[in-house]
Amino acid sequence: MRPLLQSIRPYSAVQLDFHKVDSATVIVLKNDHGVEFEVPLSRWHFGLMVEEKFGAALGFCVALELTPSGDSTLEVVSNALSSQPHDLADVIAASPGNVLINQLMPELAYQGFSILKVDNGWSNAAHEVVNNIISTVGCAINFGPTRAWWRRNRFCRISEHRRGNRVSCGARTQDDSTCSTSKGCAFRSM
Repeated sequence: MRPLLQSIRPYSAVQLDFHKVDSATVIVLKNDHGVEFEVPLSRWHFGLMVEEKFGAALGFCVALELTPSGDSTLEVVSNALSSQPHDLADVIAASPGNVLINQLMPELAYQGFSILKVDNGWSNAAHEVVNNIISTVGCAINFGPTRAWWRRNRFCRISEHRRGNRVSCGARTQDDSTCSTSKGCAFRSM
């Protein structure tokens, strides 16, 4: 079945979703004095915005919350529009070849899109989130069904790890990877 709103050119439609990492994880933070602190988490999320036509990753956000908030959604959109280097954007670039498109081509900074496809999750449907995105980007927002991961095949493909581990895209898996950032923060599964 063909989607009702099809992508006819790059940046015409983008998908935004959050995925839950439901395995025990330790975040290692390093302060200015070089002291490392280990913070255990039972659950965290990452948000990703994907361009639908070619599958490019546009924006990324790590949400260290039990449930992603409206601020997390706005952070993903802000990260997709801005060409400024972000601390947490380094997490997605921990493996060779995993980069955001605006890191490769800064000329795409503040490139708008026509349709933002999201699910009916609380963080996406909040009035402040919808109003801010429409006012800033000027796009239409398409609310799809919740838990319909098969609608987001581009999103699921991008969220796979290079080693073949899939991060919670409709199926439960274990992720034993370690990702580190250049700002003194590391994620490690327990």
